[in-house]
Amino acid sequence: MAAGNSRGQSGLQNGDHHQSNTSRGSFSKSMWGDTTQIKRLSTSVMAWTEEFHEAFQQIGSSAITLPSVVGETILGRLEKNVKFQEFSTTVQFLGDYESSPLSKDFRADIKFIGSDGEEVYAHKFIMVGRSMVFRRMFNADMKEKESGVVQCPDASAPVLRSMVNFCYTADIQFTEEAPAEEVLKIAHKYDINILKLRCEDELKNGITNENICELLVLAHKYEAKELNQAVADYFKTSFDVVYPILANRLCSDST
Repeated sequence: MAAGNSRGQSGLQNGDHHQSNTSRGSFSKSMWGDTTQIKRLSTSVMAWTEEFHEAFQQIGSSAITLPSVVGETILGRLEKNVKFQEFSTTVQFLGDYESSPLSKDFRADIKFIGSDGEEVYAHKFIMVGRSMVFRRMFNADMKEKESGVVQCPDASAPVLRSMVNFCYTADIQFTEEAPAEEVLKIAHKYDINILKLRCEDELKNGITNENICELLVLAHKYEAKELNQAVADYFKTSFDVVYPILANRLCSDST
């Protein structure tokens, strides 16, 4: 009798275990079987991380990794359940125009006019998606919404074009015409945080005894926290060399 009860209990446990597995299987199938849900969920996860631009850069390869177990799981499922090329094609489409956003021939529905008077074009929905400043600008009753023109007297056309191109492609190439410090200023102005971080990374790698003062002022003025920390660390490790330079600079500025 006891053996029968034991077998019965065992059967119940096995049944519960089977039901649990079936439930998990149903959940997995319902969650991962719908490609629309997968794409939507993966987009949300990537939007939660500051490394979103790194994912863009690695598109086309078969191994995108995010600093999140959830992100890795979702993207792993993407590779298994969705043709990954479909996702990469959707993203790369924006950077594959005959005239790229970096080209002077590029045209769209809004334009920026820089300090040099040159016009730089962009699509409103792209800029709105990347910047809360642009979102407010084009959704509120502001003159930019009506005219489609944004005056930017504090940035040249090459700097604006670099900003626009980044919003399309998540790629940035710093040049003499569009140096990191100038791009950082416009990224701060329009609250494009990922671009701002890319500028800080570039500037952190170029700290010297000669430019440490300028970079410190830049970091404070434009709230570049990572750059500010890097400058502080450089000052601490090179104090004996840097301090006399700063002292001489302060003396010369005061006379």
